[in-house]
Amino acid sequence: MQQPAFGFIPVIKAMAALGIAATVPAHLAAESDTASSHAGRSLPATTMEEVSPEVGKMRFNQLQYIGTHNSYHIAPDGALVALARITDYRESRDWPADRLFQALDYTHPPLTTQLELGMRQFELDVHYDPDGGKFAQPGALRALQASKIPSNIFYDRDGRMEAPGFKVFHGGVDVMSTCLTLRDCLGELKAWSVTNPRHFPIVVQIEAKSGSKPALADAYTPPDQPPFDLSTWTALEEEIVEVVGLDSIVTPVEVRAGHDTLTRAIRENGWPTLDTMAGRFVFLLLNKKDETNSYRSATPDLTHRLFFPSLALEDRDAAWFRIPDPGYPALADVVRKGQLATVQSDTHTVESRLNRTDRRDKAFASGAHFILTDNPIPDRRFSDYQVRFGSRRYVRCNPVTFEGPCPF
Repeated sequence: MQQPAFGFIPVIKAMAALGIAATVPAHLAAESDTASSHAGRSLPATTMEEVSPEVGKMRFNQLQYIGTHNSYHIAPDGALVALARITDYRESRDWPADRLFQALDYTHPPLTTQLELGMRQFELDVHYDPDGGKFAQPGALRALQASKIPSNIFYDRDGRMEAPGFKVFHGGVDVMSTCLTLRDCLGELKAWSVTNPRHFPIVVQIEAKSGSKPALADAYTPPDQPPFDLSTWTALEEEIVEVVGLDSIVTPVEVRAGHDTLTRAIRENGWPTLDTMAGRFVFLLLNKKDETNSYRSATPDLTHRLFFPSLALEDRDAAWFRIPDPGYPALADVVRKGQLATVQSDTHTVESRLNRTDRRDKAFASGAHFILTDNPIPDRRFSDYQVRFGSRRYVRCNPVTFEGPCPF
């Protein structure tokens, strides 16, 4: 298949509020219209109020979700791609400009639209900005402005990035987001939750970002982003609680329910029922060992913590794992033991460009509870590839952990 030129930013009408000039493409506009037609009510396939009362008796690990990878993401503008190519930009040895921007060429609808379409799983990258303004003028966009290459980018017209707090974007030259601050992103999810009570639990996977990427065209010094420490984690949790509310969050200590470890609680009690978790949020921490150790430094058993971190398989509080490859041998054992797992059905737009479904189908069959994708909606520029459960959309009974006829 011939690959289309970069520079096509597929965004839906709601993005106009962000000041992004773009044409709404067919593959997202159609889904936006579908979601709009459901305004004020939830889609039957993913709402407990509109399905059998038997659903409330199910356990959380008896569900399988499809959700978006980098749920806030807007593809980089074509002018930025052009500048990167002209200047032979490399994010790293393995990521020259052509490969990098091909991998980043996907855009998701705003979070509210994703909720209306039936998705209940989201992934957000957060950057700490305690004083405000650190990311208000992204270096890549300043380099683009200095290059005189015309672009359609109008960034943060409302000055949201000037305020202190956590910001949401990918990083480096990839800075466009449908919700630029964590408060905005979580605020969308919470507002929808309030108007759609007793929905299936909303899962938010968060990755704490640190470090920096090389400057585009050597035109600026990237902002310093030190690793998260205990005070940063505390600030992150405080911001989440301010927006979502502690009572609306299913925490590790709640799942532990008096047991000495999370793994024992899951083995002996199982996960809470959906009746208990209806209308609430679950927060998962995507970071690797060093960041996770920092997060657990004050309370290793996760008491008074919000996140379920991805831990080593043998950890006594291991309740959830990020295992990107759905063919990973240990995945089946994780699912069998009642622990939760996240996999990816596609990466770097490869499956969409080649219309390959083998990885997606393996993810479906694996019993992994959370399946991340860049294509909940097909991108017709590339192929018909998409990730959803037929008429059941984005939530279904888990094919491995739930036995018997699915009640919804």
